[in-house]
Amino acid sequence: MRKESLTQGETSKKKKENNKLKKTKSNFNEESLSNVDAKRKSSKNFLFYKNNPLVRYNETIYYGDMSKDFVIKLQIKSKKKFLDLNVATKVSVQLLDTDPDLDDMKRIVKKSEKNGLYSAIDIADAWLLKALNLK
Repeated sequence: MRKESLTQGETSKKKKENNKLKKTKSNFNEESLSNVDAKRKSSKNFLFYKNNPLVRYNETIYYGDMSKDFVIKLQIKSKKKFLDLNVATKVSVQLLDTDPDLDDMKRIVKKSEKNGLYSAIDIADAWLLKALNLK
């Protein structure tokens, strides 16, 4: 078998192309990483569920981004002791409009009461996705 050798000009062209490719890959990775870092810094270490932040204050959990049109408010109404943990048994779910000009009562778009936190977050996620996609 005969090996074909590349001339010096062809090898330098290939090296230049490889360098360009490496630079674009590294730029892409640096840009995407900086975007992820910016999101993490702006989120201030919130817990996320299905790409939406969960923020808890006492017995109230807010699910969703406050800068968007709608957010979910989950209120733990009752708890039960299970082993060493308090587990939510009754949870109130409210879909709220984030428009600051609306009256408090008019902000509530939908509301329900669920047994357990899992079923409450499950319905909350469905409501939030539907509400944000309709706007």
